[in-house]
Amino acid sequence: MIVDHAIRRWTTIEHLVRVSAMREPAELEPRIRAALLSGAVQLLFLDRIPDHAAIDRTVEWAKTQVRPGAAGITNAVLRRIAGVRASDGDRTRVLRERWSDRRDELPLASGASLALLGDALPSESVDRWSVASGMPRTLVSRWAEQWGESVARDLAMHGLAPAPTVLNVCHAEGPLDSKVYGSHKQSGFRVYSGDRAHLARLLEARSDLWVQDSASAEALMAVSKLPLSRIVDVCAGRGTKTRQMLKTFPSASIIASDTDPARLTELRRGLSGIERASVVEARSLAEACAGRADMALLDVPCSNTGVLARRPEARHRFGPEQTDRLLGIQRSIIELAIELVRPGGWILYSTCSLEPEEDEQMVERAVARFGLRIEGTSRTLPEGQPGDAASDYRDGSFWALLGRP
Repeated sequence: MIVDHAIRRWTTIEHLVRVSAMREPAELEPRIRAALLSGAVQLLFLDRIPDHAAIDRTVEWAKTQVRPGAAGITNAVLRRIAGVRASDGDRTRVLRERWSDRRDELPLASGASLALLGDALPSESVDRWSVASGMPRTLVSRWAEQWGESVARDLAMHGLAPAPTVLNVCHAEGPLDSKVYGSHKQSGFRVYSGDRAHLARLLEARSDLWVQDSASAEALMAVSKLPLSRIVDVCAGRGTKTRQMLKTFPSASIIASDTDPARLTELRRGLSGIERASVVEARSLAEACAGRADMALLDVPCSNTGVLARRPEARHRFGPEQTDRLLGIQRSIIELAIELVRPGGWILYSTCSLEPEEDEQMVERAVARFGLRIEGTSRTLPEGQPGDAASDYRDGSFWALLGRP
């Protein structure tokens, strides 16, 4: 829990270190920064841990694991961060019922906010939302330029929302226990609230349902009427969309592949015994189906900016170098797909990114270079804010159906 909060609120905590302790976090030793992140998470977001316990344990760790002199600065900075919170009598943490975008409060995953002593957050809106949500300013600024400030604020705060476990039950053949399978606003999907062990047993026993957010499922749902007999899943990963294709196209044979050896092993285990499915190493795809696939599904590696509530660490990887690396991978996968798909066939390109370079611009490039035609495209923005019902939650996604001449 401490690690998850530290990843999500890294930007928040380092801002408070900067304004309360008058120290630039980047100037501190990495292990001292780590200690401050851990201690600040306990002081700000874990209300069952007393201040003295959080500070004393963190200081002791810094003394023994960094160096004796690290104890003093760790103690001083944490006490100043504790002093940033508003207090009311014996209560060292004061909560407000709802976050209202004030400079003296931090939004919480519950939808409430932690009251601060004074205007500790920036006055400029994009800076404030970045600090409040723990989202890098670069992302919030990009979103504001693309969709406006209101949407950018909601996207930033969505990253704090607890991401529920969602099941695709569109093809469910048996009953579901309503006690652990709650409703979802998207038809064909349910929110699972049981324990992980029960879920693991369920998924092992039943092939008619699987874990998949409704936004992830949209691409294949949109093309379910295509006449397909041979499909290649180029970036199959753990096989979620492979499973969806097996149910969506019950007469099609499917070749699944991935560049990761561990995922190939998992694919082989998960698809074992299914006659219509085969697993092929990426280097053998051209030999297996060159020019013969009716459709290639390209669920490409991407920046994950549409799923930051599920993958909070991805927000800290975003940047020019990461983007350039991913764009190169995406281009090479599209080029491979051109070799695999027959003339008149289709390429279904999908990401969980919100960034135009990976989405619309990548599609436009493919159209211009290979003479493809766009037959459909859609973007889904993430939905669900801190405090909203799990049934309202949705990831972000993008897909485009491209026809091969």
